[in-house]
Amino acid sequence: MKKFIFNKEIILMSVSLSLLLIFLNTLQYRVMLFDYPMEIFIGVVAVLFMLLGIWMANKLSLKPNLQNVESVNSNLQADSNFESTDTLGLTQREMDVLNLMALGMSNHEIADKLCVSIPTVKSHSSNLYEKLGVKRRTQAVIQAKSLKIIP
Repeated sequence: MKKFIFNKEIILMSVSLSLLLIFLNTLQYRVMLFDYPMEIFIGVVAVLFMLLGIWMANKLSLKPNLQNVESVNSNLQADSNFESTDTLGLTQREMDVLNLMALGMSNHEIADKLCVSIPTVKSHSSNLYEKLGVKRRTQAVIQAKSLKIIP
């Protein structure tokens, strides 16, 4: 189960809602509540859902996790043959795709890891196949290992 950690966003929202309640109390909100109860209730609920939506969108938004890719590449390229990559004309992104293929990842997983679209991964894969002279993913990995491009 995930721990609930108080952060500055939650505290800021709590303080602002408290200030809003104090403000409404000073304006004698009871008089307004009796005159317009449904409108106030709908407005408060709408504001709360809007704030909740903004908070959730910020928490759930996709942010590139490029540190994982760089650590995978640094680990995999420690033993790689850079002369072969230059001779074949492999780009850095094609090397990233090749390294992740060697780890057994699917196109969708590679796209998520590199924060690119699936057609982009397929394009890089096609370029790899052409440069390595192969037709399949497994052949590309085997060929890259035989050329010592990847460990």
